[in-house]
Amino acid sequence: MRNILIVLFVFQFFNTNLFAEDDCQYCADHAHNAYKYAVEAYNSYNLKDCKLKSMRAIKELSASEKKGYDCSCTAAAKESFFGREDAKEAYYSSNLTNCKYYALRTFKHAGLAQDLADGCK
Repeated sequence: MRNILIVLFVFQFFNTNLFAEDDCQYCADHAHNAYKYAVEAYNSYNLKDCKLKSMRAIKELSASEKKGYDCSCTAAAKESFFGREDAKEAYYSSNLTNCKYYALRTFKHAGLAQDLADGCK
């Protein structure tokens, strides 16, 4: 019985590490997508497009944050959180200037989150 528990524990340990590497790659991928959307929001010419791209960045950064915590890469997860907060500010802004300001902050956070997630592998 004791041997079976040891084998299960070892298997679970190695299995978790394999998934963790995949999660860190997904964290980086989502952060990269958020970066692209934030750049598009920053370069938009009207408030509607800026808000649309910011909402997409919010979704990607939320997924990046979750995957970052799943693979124990808390630095990337926290950076994704800060980027998501700025993307929310961009989404809820009432004029294009403010939306672009927060989109700029968003893509800085998203780029840093991607770099940090790449370093966690």
